[in-house]
Amino acid sequence: MKKGIALFGGTFDPIHIGHLQSALEVQQNLNLLAVRLIPSFLPPHRESPGCEAEQRLAMVRIAVANSSVLEVDDREIRRQGPSYTFDTLESIRDEVGPEIALILVLGLDSFTTLSEWHRWQDLLDSTHILVLDRPGCSWTIAPELQAKISDRMVDEASCLLQESAGLVARMQTTQLDITATDIRMRLSQRKPVGYLLPDGVSQFIEQQHIYQH
Repeated sequence: MKKGIALFGGTFDPIHIGHLQSALEVQQNLNLLAVRLIPSFLPPHRESPGCEAEQRLAMVRIAVANSSVLEVDDREIRRQGPSYTFDTLESIRDEVGPEIALILVLGLDSFTTLSEWHRWQDLLDSTHILVLDRPGCSWTIAPELQAKISDRMVDEASCLLQESAGLVARMQTTQLDITATDIRMRLSQRKPVGYLLPDGVSQFIEQQHIYQH
C-alpha cells in the first residue's frame, strides 16, 4: 500500500463545517498522510467568489489551525489567474514525486461536469479521483467521461492506495445540509450562522465585515 494525500479544492467562500467533516472522513477512512485544502484564486466553472482570495485563504488557515491532518495549500492563489486543476495537479505531483498516491476529492455534482474542465482527459495521469456522493445528485455523467473511466473504476476507495494515480472510486460520507451559498445569504441578512462555521471563521467574517452587504 502506498502513502496517500487527498486534495480538496474549492472556493471555500466561506469554508464551513460540511467541508471539514468530509475532509476528515476521507482522511480517516483511508488513513492518509494529510488532506490538502486548496482554495482557488479564480474558479473557471463558476461565478467569482464573494470575497477576496486572501480573505478566503485566511479563513481556511483559521479553520484547520488546530488539525494535524488538514493542511492548507495556497498555490492557486499564489499563481493567480484561472485556477485550472490540471496545472495544480502537475505542480503537486512534481513536488511529491511518483510514489505518493494523490487523490483528488470531488463531490458528485462537480464530477458530473468533469468533461467540461481544462485538460480533463489528462487528470488521471497525475491523480486518482474520489467521488463523494451527494444527496439528490444522481450518477448521470457525459458519455465521453463514462468511456474514459469505465475501466478505471474500483469498488473500494482503499484500492486507490495500491497505485499512485489513474483510478476512480466512490465514497459515502456524512452529508450535512450546509452550503456556502446559504451561509452567505444568512450573513447578508444578519441571520445567525452558529454551528455552520468554525468559531474562528465566524469571528474573522465579523471582524472583516465580509458578506454583510
